[in-house]
Amino acid sequence: MDIIHLGRHNFTQPLEQLYFLERLALDYVNGHLQIFNSANSLSIYFEYGKIVYACQYDNMWDLLCCKLQELTPQIPVLSADIYTNLKVIFERGIDNKLLASHDYLAIWWLVNQKYLNPFQAGMLIEELVFDVMQSFLLLKDGIYEFSYKTFLDEMPKFCHIDVSSLAIRYQESVHQIEVLTSHQQKSTEYKQVVHRTIEVEKTLPLEDKYTSYTYVEEVKSPKQKNIQSKPKQRYKILCIDDSSTVITAIKGFLDERLFDVIGINDSLQALMQILESKPDLILLDISMPNLDGYELCALLRKHRDFRNTPVVMVTGRTGFLDKARAKIVQSSGYLTKPFTKASLLKVVFQHVGSM
Repeated sequence: MDIIHLGRHNFTQPLEQLYFLERLALDYVNGHLQIFNSANSLSIYFEYGKIVYACQYDNMWDLLCCKLQELTPQIPVLSADIYTNLKVIFERGIDNKLLASHDYLAIWWLVNQKYLNPFQAGMLIEELVFDVMQSFLLLKDGIYEFSYKTFLDEMPKFCHIDVSSLAIRYQESVHQIEVLTSHQQKSTEYKQVVHRTIEVEKTLPLEDKYTSYTYVEEVKSPKQKNIQSKPKQRYKILCIDDSSTVITAIKGFLDERLFDVIGINDSLQALMQILESKPDLILLDISMPNLDGYELCALLRKHRDFRNTPVVMVTGRTGFLDKARAKIVQSSGYLTKPFTKASLLKVVFQHVGSM
């Protein structure tokens, strides 16, 4: 079995890991990625550049049972006897030859015994993959190895998952957490306001108590009221990148109440889109087929309508010559991949804020 040692990697942002994973899937296409970490170790299986399965060495049996129960009624309820047989197959596969694929064997057994159909098995695997990927994004640091030959090569595949779709789900889950946190904060603030209102009411004479109910509104800052009534300006951002993960990240980082983000992964199509939409800011990848970022930026600077449109190069190239060439074609800025939400917002507001 050919093993490629990819070395130790340390990531500071989840999107860095997703971007790394997407590039690895494009470069190696088929095989098995293993990540070793003191806290947990993971396996991710690829076929045709897409994820067909992922598992972790810690608590995989519990995760499998949990997902089988969560997916009811999409997946039939399994009896206790079926779970007993499933556990036997799961434990039988735990040896040096099958490594972490015992859980996949258990899923295949469910399909083979017609407890699940292939579609339901694919649905189950997608949920398992997403949970394992959540663990992967928490690892940050690990030793990476890639093998071309895997146990799953001879097994049926029930789904093929794009890394970009995982990035979308990740962004949605983060957004839901942010919304929930925001609601909790607002609820806490409201309770504090009501408490202060009651305390003020206690100090008022009886005849003046009816006026205390206006206090709830008065405790809000007048500046806050003015901000809420003032319409916000929206900016049109055009993101041109051949990576769906990067486009998804940018859309997730930029508040949809302030920005209309249009993502395009083809530079030739992007040229027509720019002419039609006239964006306020263009985030442009350098390494693209057909027409690279330097060429596209140079063409825009020759057009009278886009000579002053901010064009920020978003790239993994950090060399002096790359930055010099970006200046030659009159780009407005340079954002290095992988980027954080803070660094993206800093660049965006630096250019749209001056309009």
